[in-house]
Amino acid sequence: AGILETLLHTARVRDTEGRRARRSDLSWTPSRLRILLTADAELPVPPRLYGGIERILDALVRAFKARGHEVGLVAHRDSTSPATAFYPWATDSSLGLANARATRR
Repeated sequence: AGILETLLHTARVRDTEGRRARRSDLSWTPSRLRILLTADAELPVPPRLYGGIERILDALVRAFKARGHEVGLVAHRDSTSPATAFYPWATDSSLGLANARATRR
C-alpha cells in the first residue's frame, strides 16, 4: 500500500452512530479536499540529495493530486514538487524564521 492508503486506513473513522468504523468500512473517501502541507525552510521538496521528510512530502503531494485533491505546499523556494499552489518560505533557514519573529516583537 502507498503512503496515502496507509494514512486513510489508519485514520480513526466513526460511522453515523459514532461507533469506530471497521477497517473494511474505510472505503469512503471525500471526493475533493483542499490540503496544505508544510515543510522545513532548509531543504527543497523533493530534496536534491538528502532529505527524508521532504521525499515523503513530495510523495504525498503527488498521491493527493493523483486522487483529484487540491494541494498547497509551504516549502523552500527551490522546491519543484507539483503542488496545486506553492508558498515559499521568506528565508532559507528555520533560524531565520525564528529570528524574524523575534525582531518583530
